[in-house]
Amino acid sequence: MMDETTGITSRSLCAVVVTNLDFRLCLKVKEMDRCDTSSLKKLLEETLLEYEIDWQQITNFVTDGARVCVSLGRRLNEQYAIQHTLCAAHLLHLISQKLIESFPNINGLCKLVRVFFKRGIQAGRKKRWESQNITDIFLPSKKSWGTWLKCVSDVFMRRKNLCTFITKEETSETANQMIMCLTNEGSIQDLRIIGYFSRLFTPLIDGIQEQQLRKDTLNRWRNIETWLFKMSGKDYAKIINLSDNSGTMGKIMDFLNKIRRYKPRWEDATVSFTFKAQTFNEI
Repeated sequence: MMDETTGITSRSLCAVVVTNLDFRLCLKVKEMDRCDTSSLKKLLEETLLEYEIDWQQITNFVTDGARVCVSLGRRLNEQYAIQHTLCAAHLLHLISQKLIESFPNINGLCKLVRVFFKRGIQAGRKKRWESQNITDIFLPSKKSWGTWLKCVSDVFMRRKNLCTFITKEETSETANQMIMCLTNEGSIQDLRIIGYFSRLFTPLIDGIQEQQLRKDTLNRWRNIETWLFKMSGKDYAKIINLSDNSGTMGKIMDFLNKIRRYKPRWEDATVSFTFKAQTFNEI
């Protein structure tokens, strides 16, 4: 049940897709079946075809993901800028899952990711970070999708410590707003997104220097879990598309326990991503 984007394969694939595709071509098109896929086709023809993957097949994956993303955004309350993050997380998850099925050779995939990682460094992406405000990155209500997605990619690919980019005020404001939006009933359309969020605002919470404020923020996260535990089995099944006889409650309980006990930590300078109990040094 654990969100697959926590794994090395999915995390790497997300980075590849985010770094090299302009999602505005998918998200801003009115008719998804007529989506302009020129940038996607170029990437696939130059690189992915080396692995004998049909570019049209992956084009369909991206189009389907964009359709889900747009549909999800319309269902969320417009007053919450967090809807953009929810949509992006869902879209990345869907695309990474589909791409994984097309890469049976994990060694070849990791090699491909390292190539893109090297290109990103050479392109001088650090300059973009210096001009970005952390609140705009995580709550991009007035930012373009492409810019935000690439910034998120830079966070994980370059292993930057978020706390070095933000003040205490920005840290507490962003973390609190993210958590408060999640506690709003109806905002959680897909339970898997919670795992993604836990990794996003863990460094924000850790960066809060004032002890009481940090404690209050963590308590709000626990309230989210409490709200989820109160939901019925049928509600859970509806959210994650599982039937009542498939052990839904057990999987949900296990999933939330993992979120509560584990924090992410980078262990390798390339693409390795693992969980360590009660430890968090850098992301």
